[in-house]
Amino acid sequence: MVAESGDPKGFEATAWVRHWIRQPNPALGCCPVELFDDANGRTRVVQLLAMAQSGAYA
Repeated sequence: MVAESGDPKGFEATAWVRHWIRQPNPALGCCPVELFDDANGRTRVVQLLAMAQSGAYA
C-alpha cells in the first residue's frame, strides 16, 4: 500500500499499524482492533484499508 501510494523509505509500517488499529475510526464506528475477533469485522477492516488505498476513503 505504501509503495503504491508514496515513498516507503523511512516509513515504519509496523508502528503505523500498531497505532492505527487502536485509534477510533469513524468509518468503522470503533477501533479496528475491536473487530479482529470476528470474520465479518476483519472483512470490514480489510475493505476500509482497500478503500483508503484506492483513494475512495481518505
